[in-house]
Amino acid sequence: MAPEISLQTVLVPATPTSTVERGLLIFADDVLMAVVMHLDGSVDNDALRGPWYLETGYGPCAQRPGTDLAFKTPDEAQAWVLNCCTRMQAGTPSGSGRASPSRAGATRTH
Repeated sequence: MAPEISLQTVLVPATPTSTVERGLLIFADDVLMAVVMHLDGSVDNDALRGPWYLETGYGPCAQRPGTDLAFKTPDEAQAWVLNCCTRMQAGTPSGSGRASPSRAGATRTH
């Protein structure tokens, strides 16, 4: 049986001195599975604005350090969490996702 996926909107400071960005906590059956963040005003690179970036994943949504995943919409992020949970239930390794533009070169404004 597929888990019920739900969202909670949160505000997240991108850096200690920057503007606050929108974030989402994504739950599967009331268990936190992922935190995604929408960068908008805290980066000076237009290519990084818009997508929802995976900040951290838990359980079947955990990623290797240095893995950048981005989602075009919150719905896409929810679908990814559902896929990770479903793959875990089926015994298949999780972690497949859409690679994002690298944030390594991003400079956040303060």
